[in-house]
Parts: sequence; C-alpha cells; structure tokens
Amino acid sequence: MYDFYYNVLKARYGENITMCAGDTDSLIVKIYTEDVYADMSEMREFFDTSDYPKNHPLYSLENKKVMGKFKDELNSEPIQAFVGLRAKMYSFKTVSQQEKSVGKGIPREALKSQLTFEDYKKCITQFKEKNVTFKKIGTDRRHNLFTSYCIKKGLSCYDDKRFLVDNFVTLAHGHYKIKCLNEEEKDDDMDSSIDEDYDEGERNLRELVLLQEELCL
Repeated sequence: MYDFYYNVLKARYGENITMCAGDTDSLIVKIYTEDVYADMSEMREFFDTSDYPKNHPLYSLENKKVMGKFKDELNSEPIQAFVGLRAKMYSFKTVSQQEKSVGKGIPREALKSQLTFEDYKKCITQFKEKNVTFKKIGTDRRHNLFTSYCIKKGLSCYDDKRFLVDNFVTLAHGHYKIKCLNEEEKDDDMDSSIDEDYDEGERNLRELVLLQEELCL
C-alpha cells in the first residue's frame, strides 16, 4: 500500500493528490488531473478492471483475480463528494447520487436506515453529533437470552488519532509538518504581541501629544 501510494501515485501527481482515507487494503484519494482514466490506462499494470462495464475503454481481463492489483470499488463511477470524520467513519456520494457510509461499531441496518451523507457533512461542518438506536440480543451470566434497546453516539468528528490542522485537514501524529506549523504559530503569536505593544505605545504617545497641546492652550 505504501509502495503504491508513494512510489506510483505520489510520484506521478505530486501535490495534486491527497489521501482522504486508507485501510489495510484500500485507499480513497483525491486527484487533480485532466482525465484520471487516461492516467489509469498508462498505469494499467497496477489495476484489475475486469468488473468495469464491457464497453469501458479500460475494461480488461488481463489482471482478473491477480493478487496485489487494485480494483475500483465503484467500477468507473467517480465520487462526487467525500466526508471523513475519523478512523473507519466516512461517507461519500457518487455522481449518480448513490451513497455509501462506513461507521465502525454501528450495526449495518442502523447505518443504512438512520445515517445519510448529509448527516456526516453536518457533523464536520456544524459539529452536530448524531445518535443511533438499535436492538441487540445479549446473554447474562446464566446464558439467558434477552433483547436490549440501545442508544449510541453514531457520528462524532472528534478524532484523537490525528493532529488537527483546521476543520477539514488532519495530519498523522509525528508528521514532519506539525513541527513547522507549531513554529509558525509561535511566530504569529510573537508578531501579534509585538503589534499589541506597538499599538499601546502609539496610543500613549498620542495621549501625551494631546496633553501637551491642552497645556499650551
């Protein structure tokens, strides 16, 4: 995964690619390019496109079921919008308005029936958390079965596994840019303090000039 992202994708697109989410065997990336499918054609040795529509230019059986090849989960349909809240909690919408949401710890039916892409979007833009309700079967110490009604926090944008740069961008803890950002913040605070001291000195000088003018009068 690291080799493909850094030595293939990052080497090709440079600053024009951003990783939105990643897991053990998957990546969601944002790429700025004129034609991503033309780019994929030049990198076809890395992809299994056997599930693409047969009339798609990239359709091929060459890498079908070959281990280590990447598949397009949406089979050539681009993602229109993506929201990532925290680890294993994201949602995206395709150009055909189909939605897919992921939420670790949330039952599949509750995820499908109670949460939408807009809920994920409001969570990160308006800091609106949302609860989900569901039933589950449990057992006590005597192995008696019972059904319980649960209310659980479904969506939250609080992510303690990442360093928050702003409301929509995070960095992994230990990222080299974090030190630079902290130094820039210290410099900004120092500049602000200097400006405040300068403004106070200027006000005192003006008050002194006005006082002298009054005395002269």
